[in-house]
Amino acid sequence: MVAKLTTEDILAQPAVKYALENPDATQQEVASLYGVARPTVSLWLRRLRADGYSEQLKGQRVNATVTAEELLEHPVIKYLVETEGATQTQAAERFGVSQPIISKWVCRLRDEGYADHLPPRLAAGKPRTTSATLADRYRYTVYGKVQAGDWNGADKHDSTPVGVYHSYLKLSQGPGGEPFALLVSGDSMTDAAASATFPEGAYVLVNPNIEAVSGDFVVAMDTRDGATTFKKLQRNGDKTVLVPLNPAFDPIPVDSPYIRITGVVVEAQMNLYSRATPRAPARPRRR
Repeated sequence: MVAKLTTEDILAQPAVKYALENPDATQQEVASLYGVARPTVSLWLRRLRADGYSEQLKGQRVNATVTAEELLEHPVIKYLVETEGATQTQAAERFGVSQPIISKWVCRLRDEGYADHLPPRLAAGKPRTTSATLADRYRYTVYGKVQAGDWNGADKHDSTPVGVYHSYLKLSQGPGGEPFALLVSGDSMTDAAASATFPEGAYVLVNPNIEAVSGDFVVAMDTRDGATTFKKLQRNGDKTVLVPLNPAFDPIPVDSPYIRITGVVVEAQMNLYSRATPRAPARPRRR
């Protein structure tokens, strides 16, 4: 028989101590840091609330947390530091950790003065502040939609600005041009089982000044008619394919000199849930 954990046992768990020390940390972040299943973290916290520790969970601090030095030893951070050209998106897929959590860890290392331990591509970001406003963020121009679907010419490259994208990520203009943002159209880049998914209506930030490698999310354009598409780049030997996340869509082979990778997607912003559009009532079944 397995002995049931007491309240004291739960409070002594490093993952629980970290959750109490960092009230803004998500359960998924805690689970990823300590190698514990997220449902287990949720169960422990619910148990503490049931045992009368609601006030403690609201903000009482426990003198135990993951140090920056310990964070530098995390496999995800070590992968980003030791693997040349590795992106946060690639690390998320490789280790099963969401990209926003990895970004939060990197920002914390920068904020605590460990930027010199990070590669230049990660060390150059803008530190976060708890009182951040839109004025503290970098601004990038949104140039319409990018098709997350087949080549159909519906969404063409357009230099007309349609909005502004705000980010803490600092990107500089280079030989490829100015970094820009696009609005995702279509659902070929959605997959509930993947560590990254980009539903219709999400915004993606595109850096045209870094070379795309296999595994990157990229924006490609057919220079003959300006049609664009957003896919995952996959290279195998001399074959290059644009792969959708949604298995209902077919990969697109890059077998034409007219298809050009215009940039690598380095960040995405999306609404996770909205009640703005109520679901239509179900139709009665015919008898």
